[in-house]
Amino acid sequence: LATLLFIKRLIKISELEFLLNNKEASKKILKDFIKANNNKCSLLVCARLAMIYANEKNLEGFKDISLELYELSQNPEFLLNVISAYYNFGKKQELYDNISSYLENNSLPIYFILEVMKDSQTANNFANRLYNKTKNTTFLSISAIIEYEDMRKTNTVNEKKLKSIIEKFDKSVNKN
Repeated sequence: LATLLFIKRLIKISELEFLLNNKEASKKILKDFIKANNNKCSLLVCARLAMIYANEKNLEGFKDISLELYELSQNPEFLLNVISAYYNFGKKQELYDNISSYLENNSLPIYFILEVMKDSQTANNFANRLYNKTKNTTFLSISAIIEYEDMRKTNTVNEKKLKSIIEKFDKSVNKN
């Protein structure tokens, strides 16, 4: 209880510094806490630091803290925030390399890219790359579904696309 109270006070001090336009002092307070805590974050401190990095448009800092928050909480919202940030900064090409290790057992970010970011090409690319990396047939099935839906939406049915989709489904079903 005393630690939580201390953290809440620390965040209030950081917020005051931020409001007084002392952004560096605001960050320093939080970073000093993390350093004093054996370089371990608490949800409250790191969430506040992530907010500051987002406000500064510091993608690298935001990504690092958000991934640390994800590791700490296993809350997929932090991963989805990183994906959104990369899209907002126009850096989706760098996204896979920065988050692929967090996707190996998690297909939610692929659906997020597909449905929320409306980017079927990147979602399919992620699914294929993750299948090749992990051999998890779920990713192969996702890729087949994405290809089928794209073909259906664009009304571009052809033998080559159908064959690719069927092969992926067959491979994913026969492995399970």
